Amino acid sequence: MALVAGMAPGPARSANHPEGVDPELMLAGIDAFRRDRSAFFADGARAFFALDRPGNELSEAYVETMVRRCHGATARAGVAIGELIAALDVAPELAAVDLPVLVVHGTHDASGPIELTGRRAAALAPNATLEVYENAGHGLFATHADRLTADLRRFAAGE
Repeated sequence: MALVAGMAPGPARSANHPEGVDPELMLAGIDAFRRDRSAFFADGARAFFALDRPGNELSEAYVETMVRRCHGATARAGVAIGELIAALDVAPELAAVDLPVLVVHGTHDASGPIELTGRRAAALAPNATLEVYENAGHGLFATHADRLTADLRRFAAGE
């Protein structure tokens, strides 16, 4: 199993995860999305790809294309994803995984901060390997595509 910039086990504060993000704060983000999803996507793109960090160069055309793709999802689907993430807690399931797990996460993931997601996922899954991408954001599939492809290939080959 590979978790690439994943949200598991869940970033929200809960009884099992007191250092998580206040779920009400996460739900407030959904309200911003509902009010103006065009601005939500456009304003969030720089943080999503961590474009202010070294090594994360993407063309404006690529970023604009990705923002347009976000509009392919319905507003209802976007709200549902936000609500799911605000309530997500799969810690018990991760602890029970009985296969190798590769966790790939960026140090500057604003969507799923590494301490609340990637590091926790790797600590919970019994047979996990954590690959930390310095300066990478949530959109590391674009900014670190070559490294990610190589890491996934090595993992799939059992290396």
